[in-house]
Amino acid sequence: MEEIFEAELPGVGKKYTIRLDESRTLDIVVHEDGRREVCYEEAGREPVVITLTDEQARKAGLILAGAYFRPAPAEALSSVLAGRMKIEWVRAGRAAGKTIGELDIRRRTGASVIAVVRGDKTIPNPSADTEIKEGDVLIAAGKLEQIQKLKELVG
Repeated sequence: MEEIFEAELPGVGKKYTIRLDESRTLDIVVHEDGRREVCYEEAGREPVVITLTDEQARKAGLILAGAYFRPAPAEALSSVLAGRMKIEWVRAGRAAGKTIGELDIRRRTGASVIAVVRGDKTIPNPSADTEIKEGDVLIAAGKLEQIQKLKELVG
């Protein structure tokens, strides 16, 4: 399993390094202003560096997490992360018309809503004042029992 190394960069932000294998690394610098610099390095080659805005990085993160491509019905999708965490797509039913903050989802369930899918649109990293609408699908992360509590709360 790949290890992730984290380093503080005073006055800049944080740097995360993922050693992909013996000859390849991926460095991600999260700047205090929200920018991300992603550097891919492979032994014997010039490093490739790209810079993303905060919004671009969040959208790319959702794509990598599987939030944009759903080949099966939303209710059937889930991923298990290292046997401890789960990302699940939960269809909101009785929660329609309430905000994430009003439902107090994090405190009441322990699960984190990481995105809201509304038709063709995805709202990444929704705030507490994001209103849940009829037909929304919440993308949530948590332990199995936390996800179950979320389903009971919003389903």
